[in-house]
Amino acid sequence: MRIHALTFYRFLAAAIVVLFHYGRDTGLVSIAPGFLTAGPEMVSFFFILSGFVMVVAYWDREFHPASYYRLRLVRILPTYFLALLAALFLETVSYSKKAVVFNTLFLQAWFPRYPLSINGPSWSLSVEMFFYLTFPLLLWFLKPRTIRASSFLMAAIGVWIFTQLILTNLLNSSFYKPFSPIPNDLIFYFPLSHFSTFLLGVAGGYLYLQGKQTPDLKKWPAGLGVIITVVAIFLSLNYESTIETILHLSLPFAVGLVAPLFLILILLTSISSFGSARSLLAKKGFVLLGDASYAMYIFQRPFHQFFDAYVFPRLSLPGEAGFYFYFFCLILFSIGVFLFIEKPIKFLLRAKPLVYDLQ
Repeated sequence: MRIHALTFYRFLAAAIVVLFHYGRDTGLVSIAPGFLTAGPEMVSFFFILSGFVMVVAYWDREFHPASYYRLRLVRILPTYFLALLAALFLETVSYSKKAVVFNTLFLQAWFPRYPLSINGPSWSLSVEMFFYLTFPLLLWFLKPRTIRASSFLMAAIGVWIFTQLILTNLLNSSFYKPFSPIPNDLIFYFPLSHFSTFLLGVAGGYLYLQGKQTPDLKKWPAGLGVIITVVAIFLSLNYESTIETILHLSLPFAVGLVAPLFLILILLTSISSFGSARSLLAKKGFVLLGDASYAMYIFQRPFHQFFDAYVFPRLSLPGEAGFYFYFFCLILFSIGVFLFIEKPIKFLLRAKPLVYDLQ
């Protein structure tokens, strides 16, 4: 079973990350500047979606750790290392041996000063690798069904609240200095700071699987709920600074603060039968964009480096046209990477793709 709308959500989230990094000054972003530059928040969406879809993918199959890790590595490594090599080749400054080693071993997010080294967006893959290591333990704990889905969700919410309280306290204490790498990197990039978000996704996936046994589930007004949740997410992200000003607090929006809203959106989309909208998102073109979103996310920086070095100097593109041309080419390039690199490698290694692959 595959919920195609969730696949397309990945593309939308990745597009917002690209806008955050390279399209801040465009007319498109001026429409809703807070929401359309909520790149860090969209990474939290990736994390919660990752937990959700991995539970759904593995619940009804016999779990073999060796096969599980092989599938994960086959999915992640080829594109990751191609982007890493491209970033190293195109970079105009030299990186330390530590940075190269940490990025090669997916350890960059664990060490302050290194999360954004070489290929900045890849820090989230370092965090994802930690999630992949912990997931078999979570699945082993849940599969006997000795704990109800609602109880596990409450526990996950408790961990999320505890994490958010710690992060909020750190952001508003003397420990945090915006341009100091150690506190900044420990708060925003350290894997344990994001684990509660992934855990919420796992709990949501478990709740969804249990809810599938409920006969009246599809009678819920899920379509309306999706619309309301999207509005709530939009308002939360578009007016972050206003909310912080009212509360006189710095809040960890970039570290999973809106994760519960993301989970509600994922759950409601999964159970919804809201007709034409869901059918539209299930079209092959939209699904292909979602499938290519990993390549779009991980290649956004080296691809922009390439454009800066070889394309923009040779083209006379007025105003923000340069960004739109870059973004369009990045999408085409990412589709190509998915079709001609990721899929063939899976086939050659006889690795069946997961139901959903976040990154």
